[in-house]
Amino acid sequence: QESKDSTGRLTEPTVVSRKAPEYTQEAKAALIAGTVMLEVEIDETGATKVLRTVSPLGYGLDENAIAAVSTWRFNPARLDGKPVKFEVLIQVNFHLTGGPSDDKRESQRTAFNVAMQK
Repeated sequence: QESKDSTGRLTEPTVVSRKAPEYTQEAKAALIAGTVMLEVEIDETGATKVLRTVSPLGYGLDENAIAAVSTWRFNPARLDGKPVKFEVLIQVNFHLTGGPSDDKRESQRTAFNVAMQK
């Protein structure tokens, strides 16, 4: 994706590799599903650094989301062709197969958590 700001042409980072997070036994037993939202910095080399958890789920899923995203690699953002740091919100989804799902409720929970961070 490309967007333009006042200083020139900005190209957003793109995913090169990503590892799925592990579901914890505790979360499976409690039938916990949903989205962990993380604020992440992608540096000039494409490495990730998790800055904070914006919308947590608990049950060890936040920690597993952080561990997984910390291993992800990106083509870095570029400003006028030069690699630059870039902050982004990343959603890490946890869904149980065959279990109950309430997408509307999950969307509302995530929106509430994001609003509380402002």
